[in-house]
Amino acid sequence: MLSNIFKDKVTVKLKTRTLGATGETVTYSPVETRWGRVIPVDVKTQLAYQQLGSVITHKIVFRQDVTLTLGDYLFEWNTKTLEPVNPPQAFAGGYFIICKEV
Repeated sequence: MLSNIFKDKVTVKLKTRTLGATGETVTYSPVETRWGRVIPVDVKTQLAYQQLGSVITHKIVFRQDVTLTLGDYLFEWNTKTLEPVNPPQAFAGGYFIICKEV
């Protein structure tokens, strides 16, 4: 069944910048929790992206549309924090986002 593959709990966090007396403070606050599939990327794909100047480690697949601005969001999955490298891309079964581990 298709719904069984979306079993990874992913928390979407939004970056908030606050300017204070000591300078800028960046915090990440949870916006929503989604069910998706987090897939570690194989070495061959990592090397292909590395030749293009990008570092990637994971691919996150969601069933529903994902709207986000690069640089403003992070994903938290288990104990890992993942930062999107590319905008969400559509395919026949949903949307996927290429990420790097922070």
